Amino acid sequence: MSTCTITLVENINVKTNCHSHNNNMRGQRYPTSQNNVGRMYENGEGVPQNYPKDLEWCLEAARHGNVAAQNIVGVLYRDGKGVERNYSTAREWFVKAAYQGHSEAQCNLGRMYYLDGDYSKAVEWFIAASKSKDPYAEALFNIGSMYCEGRGYQQNFSKAMNWYKKAADLGYAKAQLIIGVMYDRGEGVDQDHIEAADWYSCAAIQGCAMAQYNLGFLYRYGRGVDQNNSKALELFTGAAKQGLVEAQYYLGVMYQNGDTVTRNISRAMSWYLKAADQGSSDAKFSLGMIHETGDGDAEDYQMAKKWYLEAAHLGHVAAQYEIGTIYFRGKGVAQNHQMAMEWYKKAAGQGHAAAQYCVGDMYSNGHGVSKNTFEAAEWYLMSAEQGYAPAQRTMGDLFLFDKDDHNDSSEAMGWYLKAASQGDAYAQCKLGLLFYDGKGVPKDYREAKEWFFKAANQGHADALWNIGQMCENGQGVVEDHESAIQWFLKAAEHGCADAQCRIGDMYCTGEGVPQDYRKAMEWFVRAADQGQTDAMCNIGAMYFAGNGVLQDYQKSMKSYLKAADKGHAAAQFVVGGMYHHGSGVPKDYKKAMEWYIKAAKQGDISSQYTIGVMCQEGNGVPQDDQKAAECFQRAASQGHAAAQWSLGLMYKRGQGVSRDIKIAKAWIKKAADQGHDAARAYISGSNTATGAST
Repeated sequence: MSTCTITLVENINVKTNCHSHNNNMRGQRYPTSQNNVGRMYENGEGVPQNYPKDLEWCLEAARHGNVAAQNIVGVLYRDGKGVERNYSTAREWFVKAAYQGHSEAQCNLGRMYYLDGDYSKAVEWFIAASKSKDPYAEALFNIGSMYCEGRGYQQNFSKAMNWYKKAADLGYAKAQLIIGVMYDRGEGVDQDHIEAADWYSCAAIQGCAMAQYNLGFLYRYGRGVDQNNSKALELFTGAAKQGLVEAQYYLGVMYQNGDTVTRNISRAMSWYLKAADQGSSDAKFSLGMIHETGDGDAEDYQMAKKWYLEAAHLGHVAAQYEIGTIYFRGKGVAQNHQMAMEWYKKAAGQGHAAAQYCVGDMYSNGHGVSKNTFEAAEWYLMSAEQGYAPAQRTMGDLFLFDKDDHNDSSEAMGWYLKAASQGDAYAQCKLGLLFYDGKGVPKDYREAKEWFFKAANQGHADALWNIGQMCENGQGVVEDHESAIQWFLKAAEHGCADAQCRIGDMYCTGEGVPQDYRKAMEWFVRAADQGQTDAMCNIGAMYFAGNGVLQDYQKSMKSYLKAADKGHAAAQFVVGGMYHHGSGVPKDYKKAMEWYIKAAKQGDISSQYTIGVMCQEGNGVPQDDQKAAECFQRAASQGHAAAQWSLGLMYKRGQGVSRDIKIAKAWIKKAADQGHDAARAYISGSNTATGAST
């Protein structure tokens, strides 16, 4: 019965008449009418929808033998509409109707057996429903599904298709959809997008949202139909408006990315919200991404966290990873490495490669957990084996820089190659270095250059720097200082601190460029701000000498100290010298000695020599010729000319060592051979040395 043309007055009359007639029917045998009244309450036709009333009237009809009503009562008990759900009672009513030949009841009974795992009984009732004079299409469809799944029958896609087509020929949209899917994917049949489009169209015309959605993709990519973005959008929108969550989400993606539509973040969010309201974890994740990145609006980490959490709690692996990152970086929340690790591990446990890499990093650095390099390596390996380039290059680093000296350059190269083949610039640069240094492979400057160029083309600063050095030294290329300068400049602009320091050196000395202390200082400062200790030393030297700046020993000392505190041996020597001579600080032999010792322990021969001088003179330490001789010996053995001269004099005089003219002459000759003036004068006999000289 159609109610489309009933006016408001007619509607009131229907309600009044139904109510009056209902009273007359109670207790009387009008089962068909009773069932019809129940239908009206179920569908809200002429009366407010009311499932308890529906059940009441259908029960009256069912008890009076109305088969259709018996089936409906079964449905109401099965679905818990108007009554508490009760499968046992539902089955009883289905059985009553099924044995009277009601095909829908037979199908419903078969479905219950199917869900109970009794496939033979399910088949029996589906077949019964299919053989009635009015075959029930859903039963035909279910038989097809059982052939397709291999339940109750041996799996047979051909027979499945036959049964699906029987249901489809009766206009059953779900069967038309499934046939379309089988042709679309080539499952059980040869893939045929034209057939798929035809079957999807049949179901779509009947309002099947999933068919509209699938047909939209065929139009989107021109498969089986002429490519038509407008038609695709129309179909996606139609499916989405029917509440198909997949279509709602996909429309969000289209509007967010401007994919065949004008990019519109507001519309994207509107569709995402509709899908999210239906529990779509993908939509919730996308909303989180939009809020985190501020796509179309300001960043909102609180809202990002809200949506990510909702998606993450639904098991969305990428959302779990993003929550971990939010806690790790402290974006919109207090930084919490333990919470970050918890979420990273959830995502990693689902096989998320980036999360596995992050878990490895946290174990490697002791963030949120106790530092554990073995555990870190296991997580890195898991991620790397999934093809995650950052993990692959990290595995390369682990093999190349093994702290236990079990370095394996060939294994490192294998991992770097995997990452480099994915375009990872860091790995490409590392491969270049392996060929440059001949680690794990024969030294090959040309091969090194090729890998450096691949990384450099992606703007990798270290690769740009390395190419500059190769041009400067003529390694694998013709020596070309002008090209070297250009590569150094590119590397410096990309943030390579070594290149920035080198450019500063060039401006400082006028090497290849006009001398310009101001520009030199600018580049040194940029490098020093990145922690480049040579640049810190150079800044100190410029303040010390007053090159391009006003001479300022205090600023000089400050810059040298920064480098010295970072372990720069030459800076430690200079700091010692400034305390030694009182440059920018009060003269303090004790502090001078402390800094000289730090530098000397790192092998700085100038410091070793100077400590010898201080021991010899008793400055800052008790005078001690023996210690002085030992210090001179260490520096002299490493080629320090002044130390060789001083050691020669000590052997000549027998100071701190046994007097030995032969050894004395040998050391003095070494110093003279290096151009030491006093030593040369001594050798030539033009001068008689009487004391230590620097």
